[in-house]
Amino acid sequence: MNTSKLKKGMTVKNYKTMCELLGEKVKSGKGKLTQLSEWARYFKWDKEKDKKAFTIQEIFEEPRLISLTDYLEIILLHMLSTRNNQRIRLSKNILYNELNMVNKNFVQHRVKYRKIHEKTNIPIHIVKEFLTSIDNMFERELGTLLSRLESKKLILYELRWMVAEKREIEKDVVVVNEKKPKKKYIKVHRPATTDEKKMYLNLQQTIIAELGHTSMQTVISSGDGKEYYKILSKRLEKQGFYYFYKVYDIVFNTDPVKNAKSTLIKKYKTTLIKKYKIPSQRVKGLKKDINTMSQDVVSDKIQNRLDSSVDKIQNLPQQWSEQGEDYWIVQLGLNATVYDIIAELGEENMKKLVSKSAVNRVQEPKYMEYFAQLIRIFIKSNSHFIQLGEDDKEEEGVEEDF
Repeated sequence: MNTSKLKKGMTVKNYKTMCELLGEKVKSGKGKLTQLSEWARYFKWDKEKDKKAFTIQEIFEEPRLISLTDYLEIILLHMLSTRNNQRIRLSKNILYNELNMVNKNFVQHRVKYRKIHEKTNIPIHIVKEFLTSIDNMFERELGTLLSRLESKKLILYELRWMVAEKREIEKDVVVVNEKKPKKKYIKVHRPATTDEKKMYLNLQQTIIAELGHTSMQTVISSGDGKEYYKILSKRLEKQGFYYFYKVYDIVFNTDPVKNAKSTLIKKYKTTLIKKYKIPSQRVKGLKKDINTMSQDVVSDKIQNRLDSSVDKIQNLPQQWSEQGEDYWIVQLGLNATVYDIIAELGEENMKKLVSKSAVNRVQEPKYMEYFAQLIRIFIKSNSHFIQLGEDDKEEEGVEEDF
């Protein structure tokens, strides 16, 4: 990108002309949105007066770190550059934690909705919605980051299925009073074989059908999720497994990664020096920034989702006849808070969702206060680790050598 033809105060009549000035290709859709985000790192413009025109307000001396992905890129490159084996396998939750997007509470307790509800008195549907939302949100952010590095040919990555195998410890045991000694097991993490993946898939399909559903989406939205996972856990244990899970399998060459990190630091040199005067504080400072940005991003997204939920409820009568009852049960059921309203009112009263009591339920004043509390518990980096019982053991989510 060449910004030498831009001057502060000048107005460029439209997007196509701006592309010509910058030496950029004309794009559309998501490609155009990504391109505009990239431009925002090099200059600031005003489009309030004329939505087609670009009025240049400021041209930056060097590209700016403006997005969460920008910060994450530097930290991930730093993390990879310190690994000697040029390959890592990390579950997404451990990777969130390594990048300082979340804290240990999220890694350990992300699916313990009921226990968190009991510990905090926050309604269980709000706990569930919060943890599900940020998991989906950060998974997309992580995908964007890894795709960016792969497009630069710095890494190759893929999602791989792993198993936590229940393996018996073989030891010579003296039998006392002819009583059988208790068997002892260890948890062994390894890649799942093709046959094991087929078994796992078949197991899930069978349980979904037994519960009267056709997909995981309806299992969760109907409230049968807890029963599903309870059955799945028992049947997996009979097969000799604790659980199955996915990891990001990342392969890289150390020298190119180190060079890319150095290039990025030089690229943002002025910004980094102004913010972190001592180079040794740079990684710590960037991680702190990532955590702060994660909190802000989550808060904004949750507010937008709440507003969207209210709009759906308020617009329901006009669209009801067009889409049909089943459509709205599924669509509104995807949002835990709105689904809670549906469950309380019952299907016969679905059309009454626009009633004052239903809208007030979604706009409950404490709603955002609950989320602010959950952000402090699960994202803020200096939060205390919460104890939820006997299962507060650190999960082995990092496997580097097999």
